[in-house]
Amino acid sequence: MKKILLLLIVFTAMQSFGQQLSSYNFANDGFSISAGFPSRPSKDFKSNSNSKMLTLTDTKDGVTYALILTNTQSNTIATQSVANTVSKLWAGASQRDVQQLSSIAGSSSTYLKYVSTSGTYITSHTFAAGVMMCQAMVLQKRNYVADYASSNFFSSISFGNFSSGNNQTYNPPVNNSGAFKKYDKVEVYDRNDGKWYPGKIKKINPNGTYEINYDEYKRGYEDEVTSDRIRRINNNSGTYNNSGTYNNNSYNNSGNNAYSNTNNISGAYDKNQRVEVWDTKTNKWYGAMILKVNSSNNYRISFDGYADNYDEDIPADRIRNMTSTTAPANVPYIKLKKFGKTTIDGNLSSGNIMQDLSWATTSQMACWPSIRDIEFEGKHVGYWFDMPEKSVAKITVTPRHSNRRINIYGYAGFDLKTTPPALVYTNICEAAHPTWVGQPNLNEPSKPQTIEFNTTTRRTSIYFAVAGARNVLEGDYIVSVDIH
Repeated sequence: MKKILLLLIVFTAMQSFGQQLSSYNFANDGFSISAGFPSRPSKDFKSNSNSKMLTLTDTKDGVTYALILTNTQSNTIATQSVANTVSKLWAGASQRDVQQLSSIAGSSSTYLKYVSTSGTYITSHTFAAGVMMCQAMVLQKRNYVADYASSNFFSSISFGNFSSGNNQTYNPPVNNSGAFKKYDKVEVYDRNDGKWYPGKIKKINPNGTYEINYDEYKRGYEDEVTSDRIRRINNNSGTYNNSGTYNNNSYNNSGNNAYSNTNNISGAYDKNQRVEVWDTKTNKWYGAMILKVNSSNNYRISFDGYADNYDEDIPADRIRNMTSTTAPANVPYIKLKKFGKTTIDGNLSSGNIMQDLSWATTSQMACWPSIRDIEFEGKHVGYWFDMPEKSVAKITVTPRHSNRRINIYGYAGFDLKTTPPALVYTNICEAAHPTWVGQPNLNEPSKPQTIEFNTTTRRTSIYFAVAGARNVLEGDYIVSVDIH
């Protein structure tokens, strides 16, 4: 009887774990794919003349879920990229356990289980879907994620027309006439999740469909919506009041104790100021930046991790100054000049020794090889800043005394919720330290060290840290951040 009860408990726990993921659709980001994550994943975009890449990551309870999507120029290039990527991952592994042909989301894939050189256990599918090359990965330190848990993530991935879900009930539209005007406030039915979402008619297309701007910034807009998926706002639902203005009782101080913007009583914000915005649908604060001051009580907002089609005009009563809710609690934020040089004085004594440096080799492009750990075994002092779109950032650390060996590293597009050494995955990482072969001479005079990042389109967040070499626990330095 005890064995039966134990099996039931284990089975129930497995079922519960398998139900943790929520489905997200990335069609508005230019990738016809949906996938399940524990919460909304962070996004990092990269593009060049030949391809566009989107990296999606989310971490919960020490497990990182990652989906890397690359739109190439042809089916042939995507297929060849799969073969090249698999070969590179397999060759770079410190332990190789499984490589076999498999399938995912109706596409042939290569299934791998391997251990990286830093000791991260990785389960992955690499595959092509048309011109898109995809890598789906589940990562964890010390051992592999249970098969049922990783399979839950892999099986959540789907392609194609997201306007048709598998087990959804399509409610008949409220407005059968289909007659809508520009700027009408409406609700649009999502066949993927069976829910109605509020928005506004932005444009009437020549073919009789409508372009919708959704109220919820994460949904962005939709180009061609047929009238049978649209209905007028139901005033009894509490979404809008009779005057057509938004009823904000769900996020004012009296209606929701989680909401408070008392750290800026005046409600006045400046262009390029980092803030937080209250989402009335999820009842959560999201990190953002002021793009434009529309008026004394309305601002154009850019949200962290989202493309510019998600930018939105937000009233001041849904905005507050940045807090540790959306930003690192113990990492100073640097407000930079948009272009030009910003300098910072510091001392390593204010930092901490990082006992575990293995996170630095978990990304596809490691910050440094483990043989260089000696250059970063002293104290670390971290910073972060927002890098403007279409710019280059050069970050240089200069020790004030030549007998203090101080180096620098940093990465782009980081998840504000996770910083080293808890970081499991990052897409772009750079490090600078003295070069040497064999054994380093830690007594040689120190020199300035520089790392560089560039962004071609969307603004991005940069995390960087200055770090002493082994036994370097204090020492003055100057950091310069040059944006051009």
